[in-house]
Amino acid sequence: MPMTMSANLANAKDAERSNNANVPSQIEFGVRLGKSGWTRDKGLKITMIEVCRDNRCPEGAQCVSAGNAQILFRFQVGARIRNVALNTHKGVNKVVIAGTGKPGMPANYVIRLNSLTPTPVVGKKTQTQLYTATLIIENAV
Repeated sequence: MPMTMSANLANAKDAERSNNANVPSQIEFGVRLGKSGWTRDKGLKITMIEVCRDNRCPEGAQCVSAGNAQILFRFQVGARIRNVALNTHKGVNKVVIAGTGKPGMPANYVIRLNSLTPTPVVGKKTQTQLYTATLIIENAV
């Protein structure tokens, strides 16, 4: 009897791996301020709600540190919605969002803020409507 149980567990793990085999393990995802986008698997919707603050060192300036920008995102999986502020250099820059649990879909999405463009420039007002965040999304299956 223990052999059958072990074999069933092994078969279940193999089936889970094959169900998730078509899910890319890591993708780069860009989203503009006020816009939304879906991951390729259509399991996660990401909205860039606002840039809460942008204190990054401007191009053409000599700064002691790189500074930081904080961006508020809305992550939606099914009916579940979670708002999270992520940072470019200081503080939290990564979040784990639970997936749907459906076959072929990731169990979790690990999302890291990679960058925010445009970079501020000395003497110029940043055109906030052009803000674009680049996220790295890893699918934890």
